[in-house]
Amino acid sequence: MVALPELDPAPEQRQGGIIDAVPAAHLPKLPTQPGDYAVEWFFDDRVIPGELNLEQNRSPQATLFGDVVPKDWSLGGSFPEDHRFNRVVGRLRSGPDVVLTDARLSIWHMERSLGLASHAVVGHDVADVPGDAFHRARFQITNFDLLFGAAPIQSVTWPADGRPHLDGRYAIETNPAADHEWIDDDAGLSIECTYDITKTD
Repeated sequence: MVALPELDPAPEQRQGGIIDAVPAAHLPKLPTQPGDYAVEWFFDDRVIPGELNLEQNRSPQATLFGDVVPKDWSLGGSFPEDHRFNRVVGRLRSGPDVVLTDARLSIWHMERSLGLASHAVVGHDVADVPGDAFHRARFQITNFDLLFGAAPIQSVTWPADGRPHLDGRYAIETNPAADHEWIDDDAGLSIECTYDITKTD
């Protein structure tokens, strides 16, 4: 499961806002949690009320309480009527924008459209980033060290048995070999896998 705590637009395209996506249950809490959200969807000069469903390991689901494209129902119609959009923009009732990519929306009956999208990006002002071009994306992926075969913690030291409670040395040794980096100059893309260390007193 991937959490997306922050996405940065290219320096010349920064419009603001932390963007987040659906986190796994045990990752740090993000502003937009899995669940159902009331949304206003924008199609040209039309504003259609609806909902957005975000769940782990599932495509984002959109509901529109209206026709995704204008229809004259006096002429009849057949269902479902499928439509595809490269990009659909909405706004959650709580304020953040939502941008759906590769959305497949279908009119199932009068004033009701349903569909799925490949991705949903949620955050303040994210709909204003030109071309949805982001300079950097930071993901949090659980158990990714199993894929690389190198854990971020190399060894753990515990106090010897028989010592008084909380007496002794507790220590961990981190593993530099757990960090990885891939660079593709042709694609203009670099991927860095690293681990954040947090110290608490």
